[in-house]
Amino acid sequence: MNPLPLKSYVRTPKVVWYQADDRIVLRIMLAGVQKYSLNLDLDHIKFSTKHDDKLYYLCLYFFGAVIPEKTIHQNLGREIKIQIPKAHKFLKWLRLHDEKRKNPQITIDPDKIEDTTWVTRRIHERPWTDFEEYKRENKITNIMPAGSSSDSDSSDDERFVRLCD
Repeated sequence: MNPLPLKSYVRTPKVVWYQADDRIVLRIMLAGVQKYSLNLDLDHIKFSTKHDDKLYYLCLYFFGAVIPEKTIHQNLGREIKIQIPKAHKFLKWLRLHDEKRKNPQITIDPDKIEDTTWVTRRIHERPWTDFEEYKRENKITNIMPAGSSSDSDSSDDERFVRLCD
């Protein structure tokens, strides 16, 4: 006996997202939605609506923790925009949801992609060829001049060593 194939009557809406230092912004791309349901918790979001006689449902478990009480959502007509504050600000999320498997309905906003190249050189570093110039620019006055002391000008250390012998 062959089992019947599973068929879902709900669809997943297209979601475009990006992140700032302090929040995650989701754009649910459904134009002309009148009513929708939105539930947020510390680690997930549930969204559902009926649009053009089709049911849409989204349940996402986030990559990081959020603050659900401070969430702002707007129906802009062409999309539903949801701004969700991060619980840990200034930490970049590697992805929106905690699954490693990519969901084709969830994409990152191409207009908000940041270039994260690391600076590997020091910004103000320049090669020093003249030690006197280095001392002058860094206001160093307590370094003795280069060269060894002569026999007539013996240092205090040299005199102390001779006295101890």
